[in-house]
Amino acid sequence: MITRILRKVANRTQQWKEDSLLATRQFTRQFFLVSKERWWAYRHPRLVTLIQRVHERKPVDSDDVLPFISREALSERLEFSVRLAEAYVAAGDYAQAKVFVQRIWEFSGLDEQYLDLFIKVHAACNDVDAIRAAHKALGMKKARAGQIGPALRQFDAWQYSYAIHRKEDDYRYDFEILDRIAQLAEPYAYPQRSPQAAARRKIRLAYLVFGMMHSNSVIVKIAELFAKYHDASKFEVMFYVPDQETPVLQRPEAIEHIAAFKEHGWGVELAPDAEATEDGLLGLANAIHAWQPDILVTTAGLADFNHYFVTSLHPAPLVIGLCQGPPPQFVAPDFDWSISWFQSLQIECPGDCTFVPLRLDLPLRQYSRQEAKSDLKIAPERLVIMVSGRPFKLQDADFLQALVDIVESHADAHLIVVGINELPEQIIRQASDETMHRISVIGWTHEFHKILNAADVVVDTYPSGGGVVIKDAMALGAPVVSFKNDYMKQFNQKECSAAEEVIGMPELLIERGDFATMQSVVSRLLTDHSYRVDLSQRCIERINETSGHPEKMVKDCEAIYRRVLNHKHDKLKAEA
Repeated sequence: MITRILRKVANRTQQWKEDSLLATRQFTRQFFLVSKERWWAYRHPRLVTLIQRVHERKPVDSDDVLPFISREALSERLEFSVRLAEAYVAAGDYAQAKVFVQRIWEFSGLDEQYLDLFIKVHAACNDVDAIRAAHKALGMKKARAGQIGPALRQFDAWQYSYAIHRKEDDYRYDFEILDRIAQLAEPYAYPQRSPQAAARRKIRLAYLVFGMMHSNSVIVKIAELFAKYHDASKFEVMFYVPDQETPVLQRPEAIEHIAAFKEHGWGVELAPDAEATEDGLLGLANAIHAWQPDILVTTAGLADFNHYFVTSLHPAPLVIGLCQGPPPQFVAPDFDWSISWFQSLQIECPGDCTFVPLRLDLPLRQYSRQEAKSDLKIAPERLVIMVSGRPFKLQDADFLQALVDIVESHADAHLIVVGINELPEQIIRQASDETMHRISVIGWTHEFHKILNAADVVVDTYPSGGGVVIKDAMALGAPVVSFKNDYMKQFNQKECSAAEEVIGMPELLIERGDFATMQSVVSRLLTDHSYRVDLSQRCIERINETSGHPEKMVKDCEAIYRRVLNHKHDKLKAEA
């Protein structure tokens, strides 16, 4: 008993010492920071006065600034530029701050400590190209220094700059970045094995899975279809995840995905925990290489540059990329082959690519429309128009206004918008209270399919159309009105559509941007019951014929895997 009390006293004493030491350190640091700032102000009173004028938004003459930005010492010009940039940011004058920030970025030699300031200012000026360039330049700098993980993170930031700062799906190839990643991988790469012919043996497939920690990931769900329908008599399959083990296993959705892969008899391996990103990736690549797969299949080869780093290590003789979205996110030019679910994507793939229509386990109706409407507090006699997609797909105000106009002109209509949290303020101001009572705006949710059961008519997102959403809607018997794709233009994720390939009914396809015709088509579907019922049945039949039975899609991909493997083997044999 006494020993236990003494131990508690000792522990509390030790904790008190540690807390005291920490408090002392924090006080000392704060004291010196304040002292340093006062000393700086004492040495530069004119600049302090100048900064005060900036804060007060008073006019500042260039002659007042010149003595500070024309110093002989670069270190002083850098320091004064930082002070002035921060002052103009505080004053809300981002255009002027941008001038100083650009100098800071160059004077400091792309010092990462100034990156947040650089991004803040250029984002306020809507100069996302400059932000992308900064991430790329910093990534290149870190790559030259051999800092693999930090370089890959900067390249990822480059890739998603438009998505982060403009809420736009805008992805482009940068072959300098891809070459640099391949160079980073080169010292660790495995000697390339020659592909072996596939005759009379099982082919080993290693899937590199993207999105294991994402909520409701379509990419992972498609990977699960491969796990479910692969022919175990002809293929051996493993699923590899470049994300490190501990954070993956902390996510319930990831645990569910892993269980789904294992349920079908296949193994799953995660990147080992490591302090350095590259150590985890090298560990995963080593596991892939040790398993000796014939083909490494990427599910999103460039959506996360960690994946491309792994492929560049050559842990398998061949790489085949599944092109499930914009090619700059999914397929690298040095992949041996790719498979695209849509022709609009296939035509932009920078290498050999086969078109295989995407087939899914289509949803079955679990709720009647009346039940689904009741759950949403919508009167059963209302006719529900629904549009659904990620927030990036719901940014066109004219498109949203056209949908609201339909609701205003049809007293029995109710609009559900899934994927954003609110309509643009201008639309809300212009709409009547009665109309707004017949509009439900819902953020992206796991209850998506339950909500979809309430839809009488679905309108595809614009200008970027959907894929899986319109397939699911058609399977549940909702006619889908969508916009055509212009195949004469270069693919752009911000303005594309899979409608012709998926829907295939001319009466439901609209010319791009023709919202008047869209309103006319939706209005007829709302007012003509027999027409709506007829198209509903045709949608069900069409989608089950062209997009159901995913086992056929997997079988088609298996044939491509075998063909590419044999083709590469025969080619190398002929060259030998």
